[in-house]
Amino acid sequence: IKSLIKCWDRLLKNKEQIPRSLRDFDFFCFHSPFTKQVRKAFLALLFHELKQNRDFSKDFNFSKEQSRQLLEKISKNKSFYDRETQKTLKAAFKEELDRRLEDSLILPALVGNIYTGSLYLSLISIVYANSNRLDSLRGKRVMLYSYGSGLTSSLLHLQFSPSQSLDSLIDARRINEELKRVNILPCST
Repeated sequence: IKSLIKCWDRLLKNKEQIPRSLRDFDFFCFHSPFTKQVRKAFLALLFHELKQNRDFSKDFNFSKEQSRQLLEKISKNKSFYDRETQKTLKAAFKEELDRRLEDSLILPALVGNIYTGSLYLSLISIVYANSNRLDSLRGKRVMLYSYGSGLTSSLLHLQFSPSQSLDSLIDARRINEELKRVNILPCST
């Protein structure tokens, strides 16, 4: 989470970059050892922005009063790692989590941790989740964040082509067939 925040801050320092706020992204993909960690990382990024970004209330359609109340509530517990802070953030940003993150977690939740490939599985998951309406992805921006065991990390952003057909990106039927062949075995203790 610390590495994610550092990558985000470095991206914002580059004045030539188009993203200036988390609001500039339609979707987020993270290296996903497990989906709970991804949700936690996204909330940590929102927490960081809430404290750093003066335009936060406007960026996330909060009234100034809602932003003030949220800041007041979470500032009692200065650490993101406080359980109450995380519960408050999760409730306040449920819509953001659902809209910007959950599509990227469908396949990782079904497949599990594939280590290096998990970031790209998350990206494929967004396309898969929108396979019945691929045109809706045109021009959408995605933030991608990954890290390695040596704490090397990368933060990238991409944009789906606003003009080219996206029909050839994935074969959703094939993914469905592969998922049907998965055997879930009970874990014995």
